Amino acid sequence: MDGETYEGSTEPAPALKPGLQTTEFYMTPIIGALGALVSFGLLTTPLADSLAGAIAAAVPAVAGLLGAAWTAATYIKKRVELKIALIQK
Repeated sequence: MDGETYEGSTEPAPALKPGLQTTEFYMTPIIGALGALVSFGLLTTPLADSLAGAIAAAVPAVAGLLGAAWTAATYIKKRVELKIALIQK
């Protein structure tokens, strides 16, 4: 898809993210599970709607926290590796 253009546009089409990197990938099974719970009578529709809204707000927040934690961990690991390399010289 890279390099292709949208119909009627001269702008290139954006590259697609792998499914695991999208909010849609995670939201789809969660919403499906909530729907199943409502169908089985384990949740009321208003409660499921409330949970879906809360989850929809939480998923990007959790993704941001995980990204920040990953960045910090990677930074610390690289700094430790650098300091060990300098000590061993």
